[in-house]
Amino acid sequence: MDDVLSLMGQINSDTTDRLTEISKRIGYAFDLSNKRAEVFEQLKGILGLSLKLQFYVCKKLVKESELLDLFRGLPETARAAFVFDLLETDNIEFHQNLWLFMERISLSTVVLSPPGEGDDVYGDADHSDAPDVETSDDYVPSDTEVVDSSDEDEYAPDQGVLADDGCPTFSVTLDSSNISRTLEIPMAFWRHHIRMISLQDPVYFNVNGDYWFIVLDHSDTKIWVKRGWRRFKAANHLVVGVRCHFKLIDRNDVQFYVWFDRP
Repeated sequence: MDDVLSLMGQINSDTTDRLTEISKRIGYAFDLSNKRAEVFEQLKGILGLSLKLQFYVCKKLVKESELLDLFRGLPETARAAFVFDLLETDNIEFHQNLWLFMERISLSTVVLSPPGEGDDVYGDADHSDAPDVETSDDYVPSDTEVVDSSDEDEYAPDQGVLADDGCPTFSVTLDSSNISRTLEIPMAFWRHHIRMISLQDPVYFNVNGDYWFIVLDHSDTKIWVKRGWRRFKAANHLVVGVRCHFKLIDRNDVQFYVWFDRP
């Protein structure tokens, strides 16, 4: 019996150490309560939701019983939209940090007012998971297609912008493929400036104070917008010939300030 108790104690200790390690990696405490385990299991099937965001949403739902009741009452097909809407509205800290950053570096191209509760965030709340071949959100680019600065040897940062504030920037002149399908982010730019593990998490586009929630996908050679490009494109009236500039203003919670040169 003593041997069994000793073994059980060792298993418990190893499990605790492992969960502590996971908590440090994801930035959130891991809880094995039955309620949280049940919610976490339900979140695992949502496409585009990284491990870190699964733990974050799980923690939030368990803490706020009204949200949890709403989540549980939804059919499985509607839960993904609910979760992404929840992430989009949970943005007060993001607003404050971004405004302080903009103020500190004095971006000459930025025209912002201090963030408030009434600010629009990330466009509308249309997060349909249904495949739609006529939009960009479910498109997977082939390796034969080419976008600006997509290859390691060809990538060259916008030196004029870098000289102003030190924020790396890439630019894309939109063509018919971007309008009918999706936007690609240069793989070389990402590798040079951003951790590859961050591809698992959403990124944020900021256009004059409006914040857009963007989900990416990737292959070995390509990075593209999986969800969010359709809404972003429509709201900003993007057409063929518009040159889009993406300034990386946060490398950790990946955020780009975006502005346009129109023909």
